[in-house]
Amino acid sequence: MDGFLQTSQGPSREAHGSKMAPVSPASSCSEPDQPTLADIGAEIRRLAANMVTKADLQSLTATLTASLTSAVSALRTDMEAQDGRIQMLETQALESQRRATAADTALTRQGNMLLAQRRQIEGLDNRSRRSNIRRRGSTRHQAPTRRVNKTLKDMANHPHQSQMAYKPDPLRITTMNCRGLNIPERRSHLLRELTSKRISIAFLQETQFKEGHAPPLKSKHYPTAALSNHPTARKAGVAVLTHAQLQFQEVERLVDPNGRYLFIKGDIQNRRYTLVTIYAPNNNQSHFIRKSLSNLSSFTEGTLIVGGDINVPLIPLIDSSTGHSSITQGTIRSIQKTLKNLRLVDCWRAMHPADREYTHYSVIHKRYARIDYIFLQQEHLDAIQTAEIGTASWSDHGPVTLQMDSPRVRPTTRSWRLQDSLLLDPSVKEKVSEELTSYFTLNETGDLPATTIWEAHKSVLRGTLMRLASQKKRESRKHITDLLTRITTLELQHKRSQLEGTYKELLEARRSLHTHMTKRHYSSIQRSKAFFYQHANKGGRLLARMLRGPQGMTQVHKLRTSDGTITQFPDKIASEFRTFYASLYNIPGPTLPEETETQIATAVRNPKEPQDHPQTGTDAWSDTYYAVVTDDGTTSPFILPYPPSPSSPLLFPPSFSLTSSSINTHLLFKTPQQ
Repeated sequence: MDGFLQTSQGPSREAHGSKMAPVSPASSCSEPDQPTLADIGAEIRRLAANMVTKADLQSLTATLTASLTSAVSALRTDMEAQDGRIQMLETQALESQRRATAADTALTRQGNMLLAQRRQIEGLDNRSRRSNIRRRGSTRHQAPTRRVNKTLKDMANHPHQSQMAYKPDPLRITTMNCRGLNIPERRSHLLRELTSKRISIAFLQETQFKEGHAPPLKSKHYPTAALSNHPTARKAGVAVLTHAQLQFQEVERLVDPNGRYLFIKGDIQNRRYTLVTIYAPNNNQSHFIRKSLSNLSSFTEGTLIVGGDINVPLIPLIDSSTGHSSITQGTIRSIQKTLKNLRLVDCWRAMHPADREYTHYSVIHKRYARIDYIFLQQEHLDAIQTAEIGTASWSDHGPVTLQMDSPRVRPTTRSWRLQDSLLLDPSVKEKVSEELTSYFTLNETGDLPATTIWEAHKSVLRGTLMRLASQKKRESRKHITDLLTRITTLELQHKRSQLEGTYKELLEARRSLHTHMTKRHYSSIQRSKAFFYQHANKGGRLLARMLRGPQGMTQVHKLRTSDGTITQFPDKIASEFRTFYASLYNIPGPTLPEETETQIATAVRNPKEPQDHPQTGTDAWSDTYYAVVTDDGTTSPFILPYPPSPSSPLLFPPSFSLTSSSINTHLLFKTPQQ
């Protein structure tokens, strides 16, 4: 009202002007002028027109809140989109870098191949002038065939292997979280899977072995295992398994006392490798990785390969099914920085920059994540051939497998030996009998020597046995293949839908596979017990295998030749040995008289102490085969229906010598009456 009074008194004084009677100061202070009713009404109407109600204030507040919330959400969405684009650009940059490196490597190989082709063509042209042939394997005035081009390419890529029956043998490396290997069945599952996939190096985590109480983790294919166990409890634990044919020569080892990491340094074909397996805890992963890998700089020599379970998705946006992780961004950036300082690159992500695959499913968090990795230094990325994530069958982690170039070579054709277990199958025995009967019936014409017919029947029967063995192997693996296919399909469905029913079906399929593999494991144990019981106190294959020792210790990796140079090529090493022994046993001597040859032939026809069945030779046919085919009288009547006369000449094929074990003479001259 003070404002109202001030505004109302002004005009009244101006209106009266000089007509106002003078008043005393006392009267002016005690009795001021009172506003009229009209003035009060006008002021009330003015205030009512400008008054803001409480409802208006609430509506305005709600509008402002909604606007601010929408603006913040839009800003957050833009920031996440920017982060996704940044990560995608980083991934594309890595992919571009990998492609550039691969392109440079391809150009280098292409140049070497063209140079080798040019040299080879020049050599062939020079040869054609002498033999009037323009290209090897083609007639005159005929363009080079596809086989010639392939030969030239192989010679360009591997010039030292062009004239030998060897080819490169890549390294197959896998890492797997085993979730405990104290149960014999789980160790059997692991070793069977490694053997079937022909794994060269296996990085294992969470073996859960206790120091001093670790069970044996080895087989004939993986005879040694490097372990790092927990000192007081059955938890954690890591291991490195190497294949027997890899011939890994260990130089130095660094073991974590808590069973969390293991460093091994050694040589493969005179090339140095550093193998590292690591198992990070569920918390404080950044500190553990930084501390454990701090010793790698001084320990590493040659090619560094790191594999393990770090319990962190390095790129949560694509390495996690939910697009985020419970691990803080600071921890992830710290781990990425540690790996970058060591120049370590995720091999699977380098080969699959935009794919989404996972190695582990967390039942608690209902989330898939890729937390198992194989890292390789950046300068060795061009050696990668393939990288893939397998199916989690008997463990809750899927294996990560890497295939890369190596200095190893292996024969192009594998040596074949008869599986004695085939001959225990009645159906196989029946088919073998039919095949032998048909073969000898068609070829018993009297025009060919018996030894030639006998040697030729092995080639015919080998094809039949290989076909039967492949058929039985397919039948035995069909159930396992179907279960693995079902597990893979259910995993893909569960990754997309996250349905509880699908996960129950997945667990049921895994249990079925585990039951089937366990039955095979117990069957193998029973066969092993029976074999050891039968051959424990006898001199035979068991004793020979135990006395033979590892074959890798006898392989020659390099040799000094006769001219003083050192070579590592298998063909040159074999040539040096061949030359040495040819000169060693090239002893001139008198020719045996005719009477001596007749005596040898008579002794061969009539052995003094014939055995129950012939012993095995170097032709891949075991004594079990000879015992089976002679017991039913299948081959003897067709080879020689009667023993040759002592006066008749004994005819052998040109490749046969009396010291050769490729022909079993006891069976060759055995009659049905014997």
